Amino acid sequence: MGKRNIVGVRCSIRMEVPIAQSGHLLVSEEYLRFLTTLANQKMELNRQRTDTFLTRYIDQVTFSSFSMAFEHTLSLVSLLNNLRS
Repeated sequence: MGKRNIVGVRCSIRMEVPIAQSGHLLVSEEYLRFLTTLANQKMELNRQRTDTFLTRYIDQVTFSSFSMAFEHTLSLVSLLNNLRS
């Protein structure tokens, strides 16, 4: 990866539900409670997905960094061995 990388992450977990219009409630309080529960479940699912993404990303970056450092070390060892010969 280069020095400047931009990553975009999109998610399809969303809700678009009209509940009021012109300051007047269009739904019952029971339905609002139902929507609140549903929205909280979706937020939890989104948090879990975000945590999983972050963990996998960190694992990948850590592995890539380790791999690059290891290759660099091998190159230095090879160079030192050539200089000693």
